[in-house]
Amino acid sequence: MELGGYEVVQLKPEIPRFAELVRGAKQICDSFLGKGLYSERQIDEICRRENCYFFTVLEGDKIEGIFYCYADEAGSVSFAEGIEGLTADTRIGVAQSVALKSEARRKGLSAAMLDHATGILFREEKVKLILALAWVQGEKIPARKHLERCRYHLLTIRKRPWASCEELICPACGQRPCACDGAVYVKERNDDE
Repeated sequence: MELGGYEVVQLKPEIPRFAELVRGAKQICDSFLGKGLYSERQIDEICRRENCYFFTVLEGDKIEGIFYCYADEAGSVSFAEGIEGLTADTRIGVAQSVALKSEARRKGLSAAMLDHATGILFREEKVKLILALAWVQGEKIPARKHLERCRYHLLTIRKRPWASCEELICPACGQRPCACDGAVYVKERNDDE
């Protein structure tokens, strides 16, 4: 599939170059999401799950970014706890991670990838809503414009949602564990989706 002039490939074990793409995806994650957030083994396991969608963004043979989303029960998603109207067994979508190299940014690719993932989660996974957790850096939410462009709405702010990820060295605050807060965004399914 092509988005914004880039080839977008869903990582699955049966595709050519799978192991190489997993290694490249980990490097992107370490560089742009935070060192230690995902190991190669975790990415490999994610790619083997039926309800998970881990995409690489390619320009030629080079990985320029990743996007990861999945569907699960709300009770399995830590930042979904306490959200009004959700029970532990409510099936929801999660727009989990997006990371792009500098050269691939400011081209509408993040929004296009989020729209693509939103469509998959609504159509194929039949979720009623999708949550996205975005880093809060000081007073800013860097992903705010992309999320709002895709019709996601700010629901709440969670205190230190990445603090339990002991291996993560946060690129924003530089701390281990991460001291950043997270903004929870939501998009509910409508009749058009």
